[in-house]
Amino acid sequence: MDSYFLIITAGFLGKKNKKGSTNPNDAQAYLKRGISYAEKGKLELALNDFERAISLAADDALAYFLRGVTYKEQGKLELALNDFERAISLNPHDAKTYLFRGIIYGQQKKQRLALNDFERAISLNPNDAEAYHNRGIIYAEQGKLKLALKDFERVISLEPNDAKTYLFRGIIYSNLGNLRAARSDLKKAHQLSTAQGNIEIAEKAANEFRKIE
Repeated sequence: MDSYFLIITAGFLGKKNKKGSTNPNDAQAYLKRGISYAEKGKLELALNDFERAISLAADDALAYFLRGVTYKEQGKLELALNDFERAISLNPHDAKTYLFRGIIYGQQKKQRLALNDFERAISLNPNDAEAYHNRGIIYAEQGKLKLALKDFERVISLEPNDAKTYLFRGIIYSNLGNLRAARSDLKKAHQLSTAQGNIEIAEKAANEFRKIE
């Protein structure tokens, strides 16, 4: 399971709950334990703790966000959307909530809504590599290859060891007819993913490379 829970919440758990929360200290304790469960893949236990936190602090945007991420991991997309929308209503300035809602919209083929959320996430955090990566995917699906290329270039400038983005950029270059750049990116994707132990990306990069040899 991705380590979203620890990465995203690093700056949240030390913050005080908003005025009006009931028993905020206990709510924070449930959130922390729920994050620990989620990191271990114990999603039902995580859900129980996030729900308990919400019952104690009904205006805590983070609690809804975390429950939404957990629902997303379980494939319960509508429940996840409901929680992300509630989180946004409580805290409309959190880039990651828009990012995750946009990812779900993308999975549901609601490309316009996905793009709106990725653009909002980028406006709130111009250095969010995931937002550019996911917007690039939508652009590629729409056939807007030059816009996709621009977003993937931005991701690589922010995260130069992101093997998946080199893979996607290599495919875009191939589709644009720039085979030299495509080979370079696909080779880089294969090298990075092999070193990182990501067999799936390594195999995809190798397959794409063979197509343009």
